Amino acid sequence: MRKQFVLFTFLLLGIVAMHADSMAEYRAFADTVRADVYSMDLPAFKVRDIPEKYRNESAVYKAIYENFDAKKKTGVGVRPGPMMLPTISRRARIEAGHLTRMLIHINDKAALEKYSEFDFGIDNKKNYFEGYEKNRHVMGARLIKTDNRIVDIDTSDFVEVEEGKTGENKRRKLAIPGLEVGDDIDVFFYTETRMQNVHPDPLTFYLKESAPILNYRIHCVIDDNLTAQYRILNGAPDFDVTRDDDGNYVLDLEIADISAKEPRLWYNQSQQSPQIKMYLFNRRNSSDFTPKSARFDGMQCNPPAEWIIRAGA
Repeated sequence: MRKQFVLFTFLLLGIVAMHADSMAEYRAFADTVRADVYSMDLPAFKVRDIPEKYRNESAVYKAIYENFDAKKKTGVGVRPGPMMLPTISRRARIEAGHLTRMLIHINDKAALEKYSEFDFGIDNKKNYFEGYEKNRHVMGARLIKTDNRIVDIDTSDFVEVEEGKTGENKRRKLAIPGLEVGDDIDVFFYTETRMQNVHPDPLTFYLKESAPILNYRIHCVIDDNLTAQYRILNGAPDFDVTRDDDGNYVLDLEIADISAKEPRLWYNQSQQSPQIKMYLFNRRNSSDFTPKSARFDGMQCNPPAEWIIRAGA
């Protein structure tokens, strides 16, 4: 009995140590992401005044910036079997990062209540029959006070909550202490995704919010060894598409002064807002869910529906 107790104690200590190492690694990763994000040279995030025509708005998005990058990865894998020998992995792997950063001006008590708490995802791994998907999430927040002081918010002080009937939806919630009417809040959300033999979920850029937007900028860098299909909906503008020195596709879009707001009632964002919906595929994925229309690397803007149907998507 004593031996069993000692074994259990060592096992428990090992689990605690592993958790502590994991948390330390996450905090180091999160600190690096925050430093990188807040060191970016984005002029729209340095704006302090709002136009006179928006003085009576509850809130104003001074700037929204979205950055998405995706790369196909190859490297050394492990051959299954008792020997577990290293081998060149031909598995379809993708590494992606998605950043959304917002500078929001708080103009009344309604906005103060709305933006005094945020929630973001919990790190997770999803296993599939032939692959996996791993996600790490980071949030950053800081206040720009009326006297131009910058106050950093400790975003490690979040609370994990479970939502849904069986607690299947787990989120991190963070209160924003010290937020006052007249302040700006500079907040971002970053998701790092690593996947094998799995296609990423569709990514949608909505070009309208519940408040006016002074500047909206999108920047994407996508590996030319992947297939990107994107569709422009509800009057959204197109990207400016170029190639960088490595052959990657670079997509840029910048819009100034989006005054139209989402109505509070009887409005469906996914069906009515100007938006760009992007699908990303790795044609080397052995999954049966790779559409034939995506089996050629490159960028496809508004592919005709007839062609997709004919291709057997």
